[in-house]
Amino acid sequence: MKGKSVAWDRLLTKEEVWGLSPQDKHVRLVTSIERKVLFLEDVVKRRHIPLHVIEKLAGSRSAFRKWQDVRLRLWKWSIVGADSFVDKETGEEGPNYDLMVRWKNAMVALRKPAESVAVKEADNTKLTKELARQNLALIARNSFLEAELLKAMRRANGRSPD
Repeated sequence: MKGKSVAWDRLLTKEEVWGLSPQDKHVRLVTSIERKVLFLEDVVKRRHIPLHVIEKLAGSRSAFRKWQDVRLRLWKWSIVGADSFVDKETGEEGPNYDLMVRWKNAMVALRKPAESVAVKEADNTKLTKELARQNLALIARNSFLEAELLKAMRRANGRSPD
């Protein structure tokens, strides 16, 4: 719907909303829920908005329902059952069940601490032992080479290699 000017996709008074056709009311409601969910899923990925702000905007179904942002074209609604998980009359999934499950999953993900991108410090005991072993091997090799060099220098000077 972006870029397309439609009567319902703007800030409307309560009277203007009630004056919309049933189809436009439905599209406005579902589009707003979907936009809000997409926004929250983006926040989950980028973590660019503090959790306390998101909790205030969408931390509960009633807050989610009342959240309105003209710039983002997120509209509030007052039909309580529109954001229900279970239809109270039929016991079946609510009318926007899939979107509301995505909202719930986004909120759960946001409430979990973000995974650190820092490299976790590994258990260094094996690494330390291996480095110590290599160091000893290098010291022994160096000692052997020094002894061989000393013997070669003595032979070159006509001395006994001992």
